[in-house]
Amino acid sequence: MGALTSFGVATGLFSVMVGWLLTYGPAAQYDHAAAEASYMVDDYSSPPIWPVVMGVGQIQAGLNSVSKSFTPPPTQVMDMAIGFATSQLLFTVAKLKIADVLVERPKTADEIAREIGTDQERTRRVLNACIAKGIFDIAPNEPTRSFYVNSKLSAVLRTDHPHSMREMILHQMGDAYDSWSFLHEAIKSKDEVVFATRSRIAEEQNAKGLDTDLSSFYGANPEREAIFQGAMTAMDSMAAQATVNDCEPIQQAKRVVDMGCAQGDFLLRMLSTYPELTGVGFDLPRVISTVEGNLSKLLPEASQKVAAERASFQQGSFFNVDELPAFEEDDVITMRYVFHEWSEADVVKILSNLRKAVGDKQVTLLVGESAIGDDPSAEVMPIRPIMDVNMMVFSNGSDRSPSQWKGIFKQAGWKLTKGYATRSSLGWTEATPV
Repeated sequence: MGALTSFGVATGLFSVMVGWLLTYGPAAQYDHAAAEASYMVDDYSSPPIWPVVMGVGQIQAGLNSVSKSFTPPPTQVMDMAIGFATSQLLFTVAKLKIADVLVERPKTADEIAREIGTDQERTRRVLNACIAKGIFDIAPNEPTRSFYVNSKLSAVLRTDHPHSMREMILHQMGDAYDSWSFLHEAIKSKDEVVFATRSRIAEEQNAKGLDTDLSSFYGANPEREAIFQGAMTAMDSMAAQATVNDCEPIQQAKRVVDMGCAQGDFLLRMLSTYPELTGVGFDLPRVISTVEGNLSKLLPEASQKVAAERASFQQGSFFNVDELPAFEEDDVITMRYVFHEWSEADVVKILSNLRKAVGDKQVTLLVGESAIGDDPSAEVMPIRPIMDVNMMVFSNGSDRSPSQWKGIFKQAGWKLTKGYATRSSLGWTEATPV
């Protein structure tokens, strides 16, 4: 392990140095078309090999530790307190599609403002605040004229980027953000569902005489659900290929049943990776009705052919046993980022229904959630516990540790058998029927 770690650290440092030289070295010349094209080809769903991941992680942790040691605690706390400002900057530039405006050529703040219909001076100030966070950049060839260009970060806000995070930002800031302002109330009761009781969305639903739960809201607002489904697809940008490659049951499966398949992109990723694999995608009727159109936009022709030949899609509800798929012997059932949206009582109900539908067949259930552990001091990805709290205020859900899953599985007729770490924030928890 020591040799692997040393190799990872060395490889990580080498990669950082090469990247810096290519970007800022004396021979670096800015070519706008080439820069924009380069931002579109990186496959962020496929992270480096394990030693590199480990090495880069250790370098980052070390640099963060050094930075904190030289930064006074009041300053650190102030940086945290103003964190919402970065979220709003991202939301504003994503909403206004500024990254798309800069694809053609570098532009001044005045030019950008004219195209998007905003005040010129305020647009410049927002862009400069973004640059301080690495979102957008100034064209190196003419920095004194303040021509703005995309950076690697702003590029993934483009609507046509293969790993676009635009819908994720619109979803988080449009639907989930408001719930966080009531976190201090949410922790008082395990039954508090902020989204459905205190958010602006709840007020809007109440005013219309509609139910305020998440499912009803999206059912009544298809344009918001489209953003939500796009956000779920954006999850693939965060090392989704690793979640396929690093899980032994998926490697050995003959058929996968992807429960809560959303737009079908993850199912297609599994089938494209393993040519002998067949699959079934399952989700609510209103979601499945959009799958064909979404896949035609999201996937290249080759992947669409895979979908037609080796994938089928079925509609239904987790809460109705009769609507669940007909499971087969040795099926691998994947449920990725599904259960963290539900309370423990609902999770037990869903798992119990699955257990009834499986019957006496031997299957493998894979639950893919943020891989939080039982020891919070050992956490290496701060995003995991933060997303756990996000699900708490947004949907009364939770990302769960192995000990929590063990108890939940037992209640529903399953047995926790194994866990699979991946080169991402997600970990697979394996269970079999008992």
